[in-house]
Amino acid sequence: MSGLGSMRTSTSLSRFEAFRIPKGSFSLILPALLILFAFFSPVSHAAVQPVSVSAQLYVSGVQMASGLETYSIRGNFSNPTPQPVTLYVSQDGVSNSEKFIAALEPATSASISFDVSSNSTLQNSSISVWAYYPDNSKILIAGLGLPANPNYPDKDVSQEIRQAYGFLLPVFLALFLGYLALLAIFVKKHASETSNHGEFTLKSLLMPSFGAKSTLFEKVSAIFTNPVLWLDEALFVLVLLALINSQLSTLAGPDEALRIVCVAGIGAGVLPLLYLIGAYLLDFKVAHKPFRLFFAFFMWGAFSAVIAFFANSILSSALGSFGIDLSSASAVVLATAIASPLIEESVKGFGVYIGSKSRAFDSVPTGMLLGFACGIGFSFVENWFYFTSRTTPFELGFGGWVALIVYRSFFNCLSHGIFTGSVGGFIGYLKGHPAFASKYHFGAVPGVIFAIILHSIFNSSAIIDTLAISQYDFAFFIFNPFVAVVFNLLFVLVLFLSIREFWAGGGKKGSN
Repeated sequence: MSGLGSMRTSTSLSRFEAFRIPKGSFSLILPALLILFAFFSPVSHAAVQPVSVSAQLYVSGVQMASGLETYSIRGNFSNPTPQPVTLYVSQDGVSNSEKFIAALEPATSASISFDVSSNSTLQNSSISVWAYYPDNSKILIAGLGLPANPNYPDKDVSQEIRQAYGFLLPVFLALFLGYLALLAIFVKKHASETSNHGEFTLKSLLMPSFGAKSTLFEKVSAIFTNPVLWLDEALFVLVLLALINSQLSTLAGPDEALRIVCVAGIGAGVLPLLYLIGAYLLDFKVAHKPFRLFFAFFMWGAFSAVIAFFANSILSSALGSFGIDLSSASAVVLATAIASPLIEESVKGFGVYIGSKSRAFDSVPTGMLLGFACGIGFSFVENWFYFTSRTTPFELGFGGWVALIVYRSFFNCLSHGIFTGSVGGFIGYLKGHPAFASKYHFGAVPGVIFAIILHSIFNSSAIIDTLAISQYDFAFFIFNPFVAVVFNLLFVLVLFLSIREFWAGGGKKGSN
């Protein structure tokens, strides 16, 4: 037994000896295994960078539209590495969602803002931010959960829209028809008191008459007060509203879109119509000018909003084709504070200039009030577009949407009237003074420039308010309404002084 056991042991040892690793080989094998592990490891090379990029993220704002929430994200990024990196964001759980944020140079830090969108029906949505190195390796540097927005409107918004539509539409139509009836009675009763009444007859309303020596602009001015032109101007407004309604239908459905357009139109139109009748009655007390002239300027203002809408769109497309980022802060400021006032006041001012060819446009008060009518016509249509295309009750909630309608209809409408009223005031001043009457058309140039400056100041104050709300958590606009109130007070003061001067010159009854 001992001999057999000894033989088996010897055999086992001999086999072991055949596969025995030479002494000292572990010093070579261990480094080799480490090299192979590092080469074939699924861990990115960037993960072993001695120092990595870091980031701190937070949500700075949320906008909502038809179930899609857009989160404004702000991040403080730091790249202490000696290599440049590019930053990308991806939405977790959503394929092909990765998009470029910015490039970060070596040993630099930056505060960067970007937007991500998320369907509001998704639960626990989150994002990840990645840093890519020059060798295309990447590391995860930050993650952020997208919070549920408690202000996102629920299904009650649709019900509120239907209730508002069912109540406001018949009430508005009844009041509007009553308004037209009373206006018609007033105009007919005081037709004989209207100055320049020989220029404004029923025949001239339907068939404008031209003098033998009338210039082209004087003939256009006669057409300016013709209902055919008003219908053409209204048609352009309706076409653009139809396009907006079609776009809104894809988001909210055709029935809901129509209700929103109607409610927005009522909200945008009530105050401008009251302002228009107020301007007419005030001028009638002072200079007895016809309502037809005021409505003509109002309709040109409405048509100007359509022209400005397409002009701003064409300008945006042109700048975008040159690679200009229209969403950047500088582009937004330039568009809001410079481009829009320049385009809008030029278009409105051109109409005031054409209308000033009428003999009834003969004084500062009439010029200011006719220009005011043009401005509120512009604001009426611009607000209507804004309430249906730039924002909806689904974004702000029904209460927030109504509050926006009231705010813009009051402040923006009056302000637009003041901007364009200044153009009429400059022209009316020259036309009302015999020494300058032959050169009155030159008043349009300083008038439009002044209107652009006022408009730019007003828009800039809105930008400041927006920054104050986002940066310092202001609860509401402060600077924009303050500027609007100051402009209104100055306009009323100038109008009052001009009326006193007009009456002092014996012009209360008006003249041809």
